[in-house]
Amino acid sequence: MATLTDGKYADPTGRRTLDWLIQKMLSGSDLDENENALFSESAAIYCDKERIHVSFPPRCTGMHFFLRRSLKKHVMRLRRIAVALADSELLSFYVESYSNYLKTLRWINPYARHYHPLHFTSPGGYNEYFHLKGVEIWNFGIYENCKKKIVRLILTEIDKDRRGEQVSKTLISRIIRSLPSDRNNKGYFKSKFLQGLENFYKTQNYQPPASLITTGYIKWTENVVQNEIQRCREYFHEGTHEIIARIVAQSLLNKNNEGILLKEFTDLLTGDKIDELSSLTTFLFKYDHDLENFLEKFDYHIYCMGSRALRQVCNEAQSSTKLYVETIDALLSKCDYLLENAFRKHSLFTQAGNNACKRFINANAVTEALGGSLKSSVILAKYSDLILRRHLKTAGNVAELLQIVMKVFPFLEDKDAFLRKYGSFLARRLVGNKPFSEHHERCMINFFEEKCDISYPNTYNRMLADVQSSQGLNKEFCNWLRGRSNEKSTPGFPSTTIVVFQASCSRFFKRETDLMVPPEVSAYQMAILMLFNNADTYTVGELQAQTNIDEIRLIPLLEGLLKTRILEVVSADVAMPADNGGIEEMERGIKSYSQETELFPNLPILTMNTKLALCKTYYNDQSYVDLNIPVRLVKKKEEVVDEESLKRVRMNSIQCRIVQMLKTRRRLAYQDLKKEILEQSFTTFQPTTHQIKLSIEKLIENEYVKRDPADIAIIEYID
Repeated sequence: MATLTDGKYADPTGRRTLDWLIQKMLSGSDLDENENALFSESAAIYCDKERIHVSFPPRCTGMHFFLRRSLKKHVMRLRRIAVALADSELLSFYVESYSNYLKTLRWINPYARHYHPLHFTSPGGYNEYFHLKGVEIWNFGIYENCKKKIVRLILTEIDKDRRGEQVSKTLISRIIRSLPSDRNNKGYFKSKFLQGLENFYKTQNYQPPASLITTGYIKWTENVVQNEIQRCREYFHEGTHEIIARIVAQSLLNKNNEGILLKEFTDLLTGDKIDELSSLTTFLFKYDHDLENFLEKFDYHIYCMGSRALRQVCNEAQSSTKLYVETIDALLSKCDYLLENAFRKHSLFTQAGNNACKRFINANAVTEALGGSLKSSVILAKYSDLILRRHLKTAGNVAELLQIVMKVFPFLEDKDAFLRKYGSFLARRLVGNKPFSEHHERCMINFFEEKCDISYPNTYNRMLADVQSSQGLNKEFCNWLRGRSNEKSTPGFPSTTIVVFQASCSRFFKRETDLMVPPEVSAYQMAILMLFNNADTYTVGELQAQTNIDEIRLIPLLEGLLKTRILEVVSADVAMPADNGGIEEMERGIKSYSQETELFPNLPILTMNTKLALCKTYYNDQSYVDLNIPVRLVKKKEEVVDEESLKRVRMNSIQCRIVQMLKTRRRLAYQDLKKEILEQSFTTFQPTTHQIKLSIEKLIENEYVKRDPADIAIIEYID
């Protein structure tokens, strides 16, 4: 065994021996047993271990200084060599040198820990202090000076591997593991790697091997992604794999390849192929692909589907509220099914589908034929009136039909028009004692409270409260009448029996004797109807010739009789009703008509050759029937009044928002004011730029606000 007293190893202080042994280890050579023992003896002599009596031995501190200086000297020598190398030579030299350096640190660390000054501490712990210091020396000495070149060479080798060239994956993996583990250096390499990954797949212009359908294209893309993940599995931890997969997939979906998917996406939507759509959208969602073009295609598909379906039933839906609303309900159900099964209720596709549904519900062939977008709101209000009016339907059926109303209502743009019309119908039901049940009325009111402004539901609640109060008073009055019947008749006070008989005799005789009550008509209507005692059918020209009524007056009279179903149009020797109103009566098979049934605005176009016949199946259960009503004129006037009132309410609402905003801001630019009003949420309608402009001008006219004299583009609030 060699000792420091031998001539070859004579070293009284141990410094030269320690330096020689350390340099031998750093060069890649291993120490034998004698050399290990010699290193221990030299370290003990250098530190003069046997004479340590205090907590701060200077020789022990010098030992660590000596070791660090030796490592720095070696690293500086390696740096000079590394700077002169290039390409694969640099990588091989770096890996081999770093491996020898780490082996030396692991060999020296136990000795350094044994002679470590007790007052030193570090975040890595007392035992790893010297090892961490050695790694720090390497990083600042070599890696920081060669970092850019080393990272560039690593990425070049990885690109060669992607192209299928022969590379040493073990060498690449060892280099990556040798990189500093701190956040800055790891982040630098990771960002450069991901940038190079994206550039590689974009510049290589990857294309599928042949014209593939969706399934084949997805499999091809997934295969490329999995190959890249498998390639990088040796370089990065699993947390980075998801980012790598998303970058590769998005790079593969360039404009050309996206066009393939868009065409296939459109074909799948048209063919209602739910499973294939689900696979395609799952692939797009998985890699966070840009969905803008797919959303446009989906929006257009839903809008065209709804518009086409409503165009097909346009003629019938103009006079059939039930057909119109149930067609929309079927379209919404189909859209929901598509979103649920093909798109997994993805928020972006759900929003696109809702926007498309809103567009075709508020503007379609039926609304254009009837005269405007407000018609959808009016028709839905009529439909709700039909199902909430008292008839022979079961409560369960009414509940299901109300769900349709609640389903369609959020898509209406003119919710205020619906609510006003609904309130009008509710008042008629309550006054005529025809509501199906108070429970269903309450359900609808509670639904309106959740979806829109509270003002309308409050009005409806007061209506119901008034009816309940009226019912209580009627009950008290009936009790009073029963009490009066037991008292002796008072002289001069008429008996209530006469009143009861007068109110009930007509219904009794009609039920027991089938008494026919003649309707009240005008002289012109009577002249027309009396002609049908002589013949079953007449043309309009024949009626004009025999009654001598001019055409301008005759046509409205005939339209009124057609509307009330006294007359019907004869077509191809078959009598056809004038419209399809009274949906609930036809469903029950009852051929009847009531004046309280809602009248539809469309009427057949009458010419002089139009044949009319008396409707022999006409039936009315009312004790008094007045046919002398100008139907079209009254309806038209009511519609005009409702539209004007609705416009005033909307303008008042917009003016309130403007005043509130200016009262807070005091001054605001005209264009900014319009923009902020448009961005605000209105629960029952969406204001237009024209309405906002008119509202501002009205407020200026009424001196609520004013324009700044120095700048007319500024609107100011007037205190």
